[in-house]
Amino acid sequence: MTVANPVQYFGKDLEAMSFAVNYHKWILDWPGLAALAGRAGFRTVHAHYFGIAGILPWYVNFVLLGNYIGSGSVSAYDRLVVPLMRRVERRMPPIVGKNIVLVARKD
Repeated sequence: MTVANPVQYFGKDLEAMSFAVNYHKWILDWPGLAALAGRAGFRTVHAHYFGIAGILPWYVNFVLLGNYIGSGSVSAYDRLVVPLMRRVERRMPPIVGKNIVLVARKD
């Protein structure tokens, strides 16, 4: 499961994206997501943050400036920033991030 984190980073696009994932304002960290998964009968195997480099640009562009997601800006970020940050975050896992990866098993 990959979940955007935390909710306030989304600005206007939260409503547009909420059809895909049911966001809750109290899921602000992976322990909160793990607790939700636990209540649904899952046991967390692994969880971590990623996307630390995207927090500030996302917040400025979509929350402060009120812009909507554009394919050009997203594809540029995906081509330029994501490959570099993937390598960096593998070596130094971030303590916060724009997204959460949670791997869980149904017991």
